[in-house]
Amino acid sequence: MTPGVISRVKGHAPHLKLRVSVPIRGGFKVLARSGKTVQEVFIVTTLSAEELVNTITQIRA
Repeated sequence: MTPGVISRVKGHAPHLKLRVSVPIRGGFKVLARSGKTVQEVFIVTTLSAEELVNTITQIRA
């Protein structure tokens, strides 16, 4: 995992939300959003997008 750019957004997300965004070489870019802030997180993995979403969901539960 490598943290990326932190940005401000117009909308408001009351709780932390993680969204798998786009594939990158060797993994995926994930957007972590909380409040009015969003941060890019780059995850290097051999998992597919669906498997990564399922893994994140299991960890958060």
